[in-house]
Amino acid sequence: MRFGPTSLRLNSVLAKGLRRPKLREDLKISQQVIAGETSCVIKIAETDSYARYGAFEYEILTLCDGSRTAAEIAAEMCERHPDRPLSEPEVMEFLDGMDSNMWERSLGARNLAILEKIRDERKKKVDRASILYIYFSAWDPDKVLERLHPYLRFLYTRQFSYFALFLFALTAAIVIGDYNRIREDTVEFYSFTNKTAYDLWIFWWILFVISGIHEFGHGLTCKHFGGEVHQMGFMLMYFTPSFYTDCTDMYMFDKTQKRLWTIFAGIWIELVTCAISTFVWYLSPRGSFIGDLGYKTLLLTGVSGVIINLNPLMKLDGYFALCQYLEIDNLRDDSFDYLKAWLRRYILRQDVDLPPASRRKRRIFLTFGLAASAYSAMLIMLVTVFAKNVFTSKFGNWGYLLTAGVIYLILRKSLKQLLPAARAGLRETKEKFMAWRMTRLQQGVAGAILVFVLIPTAGTITTEFVLEPGARANVRATTPGWVSEVRVREGDAVAAGAVLAVLRNPEVEARAEMVARELQLAERAALAARARSDLAGVHKYSQERARLQAERAEAEVRRAALALRAPLAGVVATPRLELRVGDYLAEGDEFAVLADRRTLRARVLVRDWELEDVLLKTRDDDGAAVKLKLRAYPFRTFSGRVQQVMPAAAADRPVAEPHKIERKGQELTNYFAVIMEFPNPEGVLREGLTGQGKIYGQRRPLVWRVARSGWRWFRSQVW
Repeated sequence: MRFGPTSLRLNSVLAKGLRRPKLREDLKISQQVIAGETSCVIKIAETDSYARYGAFEYEILTLCDGSRTAAEIAAEMCERHPDRPLSEPEVMEFLDGMDSNMWERSLGARNLAILEKIRDERKKKVDRASILYIYFSAWDPDKVLERLHPYLRFLYTRQFSYFALFLFALTAAIVIGDYNRIREDTVEFYSFTNKTAYDLWIFWWILFVISGIHEFGHGLTCKHFGGEVHQMGFMLMYFTPSFYTDCTDMYMFDKTQKRLWTIFAGIWIELVTCAISTFVWYLSPRGSFIGDLGYKTLLLTGVSGVIINLNPLMKLDGYFALCQYLEIDNLRDDSFDYLKAWLRRYILRQDVDLPPASRRKRRIFLTFGLAASAYSAMLIMLVTVFAKNVFTSKFGNWGYLLTAGVIYLILRKSLKQLLPAARAGLRETKEKFMAWRMTRLQQGVAGAILVFVLIPTAGTITTEFVLEPGARANVRATTPGWVSEVRVREGDAVAAGAVLAVLRNPEVEARAEMVARELQLAERAALAARARSDLAGVHKYSQERARLQAERAEAEVRRAALALRAPLAGVVATPRLELRVGDYLAEGDEFAVLADRRTLRARVLVRDWELEDVLLKTRDDDGAAVKLKLRAYPFRTFSGRVQQVMPAAAADRPVAEPHKIERKGQELTNYFAVIMEFPNPEGVLREGLTGQGKIYGQRRPLVWRVARSGWRWFRSQVW
């Protein structure tokens, strides 16, 4: 459903040369009560234009009977309403703003107006006033609706309404019984992925038929309440094909209830179609063509179709219902006009007047204008991104040129409107600039901006980090035993090789002593055999001595291992070691952790497109400079250097960005691990501390970095 472009809006055609204006007698007039105030809607049949006037304005029009001049009309109104004085110039200004077709004219002038109407209708066979709403006028359905109405009058009876509600209840019961399947199939049905040509053909065919039934419901209901429907056709709404019916004549209805019935008639008849389709699917054999067609019609006309049509931010049924609820005829156009004026006045600081509106309407215009603008911008962006993905996947880099063409088609009307204003603004700005003389303050501010933009500064890469010790060692028991002595505490600094603890293992100690005694006996036996010149005995005891020497060396190593020593110089990081006395340590059990805190390290993840700045700096001997801001020491800054950049992408991701950003199954951003090192002469840095680090790259002016970012993006897209 749509409304005519001239609906309820005063035209700028001047009715000049009428000394004694006379209102036409064939005008259609409907008196209505809107927002508690009486108003009249006047329709000019030959041009299908409408206008709404308040009670006071309409009373002025009733005095235009061809016997009074503007001065006499003003005098008559002053006599009737002494509390609202009206002058002759005010009457002339009001009458000059009227549509010239409202005044009585000669037969030739009326014929000329009809010819102009026919010419305009031919021009508007394709209405492309907005790229988001393109209308293709097809035919005049008024006579067809008039013939069909007697046969379909039963649709508006109370009995059929009750019957339809009964059908809706049965449909709801069937849908609830198979809700999960219908919900999943609805999402799949509206998705165009993995669809065959037959599926797409069926989808659009059902959509066209349902859209036609929907719009036919609007037209028939408008005809039922006495309106006329002279235009029905095809349209592209946000590039989505559908039908439309011009039901502007419903503004002539005297009751809001009739207008609401006309608005919701499309949804009502669509729900009836949904109910019938549900029964066809439910009663048909599984897998049959009729059953499948009914099921797809159910998916297209169910709750999803109702929700789409009730969207008030598009010119659908929900929008027109909202207009009736708020009692504002041209809500969208008036909201956009008021929002543009408001932005020009309060944001651009231009000297413009806001359109006259009450406090209530100002709130409505701003709220709806912002919401509708954001919604339209979002849809345009989605259409543009969709077109870009399709074109680039099919035509490569040429797809960007086609995408630019789509953007131009979408914005061409706005660009044409902005072009004259931009030219005028450029000329005005040029004139102001030529006459402008900078004050010293302005010169100082401009100089400061130039210095800020042109002086080279180091680019930074900011990332989160967790400190780790420069070196770390786990002291483990290589020989099992009981802890008999602990010689260090947490935080003690130890040298490499220092004894941390002593274990006790009687079996190991006894074995070492026994092997030592056996070795002594074997050596004495060998000496005695040599004294007897017993060569066989010498050979035997020599082999025995060699075996025992090896066993003694092994036993001594095991006994020496009972003293747990520091493998490196560092600080004891394990708490409460003194409580380990008496504990049994099996082979491989950890006793303590040593951390070398003379230098600390941090491993951070840097995006691949930021890695260039790090690599350019790490080619120097010292590595890229790094500054740390620890949360434990917010008022101190620690300095360090980049030590290493890992050659391959990291498998993990930053904690702040756990979700991957993918397109067509490929991750858009990879991360590389960068190892940073920091000296710790004061000993305040400890492993586990967190904060933010900044890696400093090459020194470049700000303008150079901005230009490089734009150039890199362009080269990544077009190459």
